[in-house]
Amino acid sequence: MMLFPCLWPRRWLFSQKGHLRPSQEVIREAVSIFTSWTGEEMREGECLYRATPGAAEDLAGLRVINLDSPALNENPFPIEIAFERRRREDCQCGKGAVYAGIHLAALLSKGLSARRVLWGDKPLFITRDYIATFDRDDLRWHLRYGVFSFPVLISLPGIIEAPARPREYYLLRSQGIPDAMMPDSLRDRYLTVNDPRLPRVLAGILLQAFFYYQSGDPFCPDPFCSLYHAHWQEELLRSQRDEPYIVCLRHRQALEKEERWLRG
Repeated sequence: MMLFPCLWPRRWLFSQKGHLRPSQEVIREAVSIFTSWTGEEMREGECLYRATPGAAEDLAGLRVINLDSPALNENPFPIEIAFERRRREDCQCGKGAVYAGIHLAALLSKGLSARRVLWGDKPLFITRDYIATFDRDDLRWHLRYGVFSFPVLISLPGIIEAPARPREYYLLRSQGIPDAMMPDSLRDRYLTVNDPRLPRVLAGILLQAFFYYQSGDPFCPDPFCSLYHAHWQEELLRSQRDEPYIVCLRHRQALEKEERWLRG
């Protein structure tokens, strides 16, 4: 697999305030876990934002500006383009903007083509930006932790914020209770920025990307399999554990068939 992170050198999950874990530390731990499962070789490439021609102008046009409309920022202002150009040059992703995930993948695929990266290389683009897709059922944009295309896009803040938190969390928030005062019993049921479970969760999403490139299907209906398509934080945490198993029998057999599964 080829890993294209948009966050080297040392970058943080959201900001440098407090004691936040560096993004590359989380990624490296996740890659180590993933390779211990599969033996897959991970090669690192340069940031695709930088590698893609005309990315600054196009990125400004891919921003989601209205959650209730599929229309994007089709006529960006010069200041928005300048911001994207500066962000690209200084590797400053993670500024809070939301980008249309499918369109973003199509844009970044141009950078892959220029470098002759093929489907068999299994390219992954990991970013601190938010990515979203438009749901034709409820006619709204929804944050995603991943968009499975070419390349596969993985959003670090999306892992934390895209799957919904427990209903009790939103009830307490509506009553004015800040995050810092949430009871520990509730906080254990969703991910936070400094969460030690984050590398294991990301490793499971890397496994989803692996199966996407292998079979075209990154997901599994088994709620305990790491390939489960979670929409709630509790579902995500339940599926991204080593117990009762890392992957279901069907996906384990698929890995063993290729002599991939290294974990006992």
